[in-house]
Amino acid sequence: MFILHLYPVICFLLDKVIYAAKLPSQTGFQGPGVMVAYLVFSGLILTRLRQPVGRMTAKEQKLEGECRYVNSRLITYR
Repeated sequence: MFILHLYPVICFLLDKVIYAAKLPSQTGFQGPGVMVAYLVFSGLILTRLRQPVGRMTAKEQKLEGECRYVNSRLITYR
């Protein structure tokens, strides 16, 4: 049973190692370098975009909570 779970993990890791070894020999070191630069650049941009969205989400949740509180107070006041 353990071997059945271990086999796909080993194949996945072996596939990645072979790919990482063969890519520079086929494209030169420029290919992996461009991919790493793209990943770093897109990661920085996504981090910059994600921060304001997180703040807006927190503000939205706060306002929704206040709305529910006021609504429940109005219902119980009647």
